[in-house]
Amino acid sequence: KNISKNIPSNSKIFLSAIPSPYHGLFDTQNYYTLYQFPVYKITTDDYDRLLNSSEYIVFNGIHDNIMGTYIIRYIKQNRESSISIGSMDQYSTEIIKLVPTDKRKKVI
Repeated sequence: KNISKNIPSNSKIFLSAIPSPYHGLFDTQNYYTLYQFPVYKITTDDYDRLLNSSEYIVFNGIHDNIMGTYIIRYIKQNRESSISIGSMDQYSTEIIKLVPTDKRKKVI
């Protein structure tokens, strides 16, 4: 619920957190478009399109084994702001607001 309090309704969110906050976001009164990290290898161009279609990333440092550290580099280059939710001894994650799509940098 803390995640949904920090992301406006109608936002597009890429979920890269384990455990996934999917059900917590789905059960709110807000409407979201949710994307989850890929479960099989996709091209970096497709991954880029997926991330570029998102306005927020929910990330807890557990990056997927399939796409490697790409998301970490993407976040570093395209973060507008962020807020941490939770605590070290419980579930914790970071909500990253991305810069507008027209200002996003290509990951190198």
